[in-house]
Amino acid sequence: MTLKKSIFENIVKNILIIIILFLLWPACVASISNLDNILIDPVIKVVGFLLSGTIAGNLRFSYNSIDLENTNFRIFSHFVTAILLIAIGLMMEILILTINEAFKQLQSVKYFYESMPFIAILLLYISMLLYDWWDLLVSLQKKM
Repeated sequence: MTLKKSIFENIVKNILIIIILFLLWPACVASISNLDNILIDPVIKVVGFLLSGTIAGNLRFSYNSIDLENTNFRIFSHFVTAILLIAIGLMMEILILTINEAFKQLQSVKYFYESMPFIAILLLYISMLLYDWWDLLVSLQKKM
């Protein structure tokens, strides 16, 4: 029973994460579009630093360390991973938009979205989501 519940909860969590990130996109666009050119480099550095720490926290967390039979622990774990994945996604949105502003200034590529770094950032986020699934499924398998 825990297997079906955990998988259903994780599906709901991932859907909510994607909805939240889509809802935050316009706010990110508005804040970055007003960014002074001199701040582009520091923003990229700070967001990159925070992103690496958040990714490390996400990878450090494991469903193996909790009792998945306990509903409170399981829901709390989903909540923690959701916060980490939202933070990672939000920082990646900011990074994408900030780098896009830098690319516009260089005029080397019309939009950052057409470049390989964008694809790399997107793949990194997809890997974070897949890691969350993998960790949950491995933990569930060990508990069975």
